[in-house]
Amino acid sequence: MEETGVPNAVVDTSQVFLAPAGTPQDIIDRLAKETRAILQKPDVREKMLKASFAVKYEGPDQLRAAPRARCRCGGSWSRRPASGRRTE
Repeated sequence: MEETGVPNAVVDTSQVFLAPAGTPQDIIDRLAKETRAILQKPDVREKMLKASFAVKYEGPDQLRAAPRARCRCGGSWSRRPASGRRTE
């Protein structure tokens, strides 16, 4: 970003796994457990850090809560399509 004239910029992104609605909880729990184990492996952490990724595991509960925590709209959450019109 410095090359574009924005010095000291910080960009925050997330990489997540998603499952279809209705996925059994035991499957979600297994995916979460295996993902956490993989991210704790030293060689995986090293590769991710070399690629400038921060290695931070957050499970399904944190992922579900994230949009609500970031929403500054009085606690309600709505989808905004590309047109910008609000849908419920």
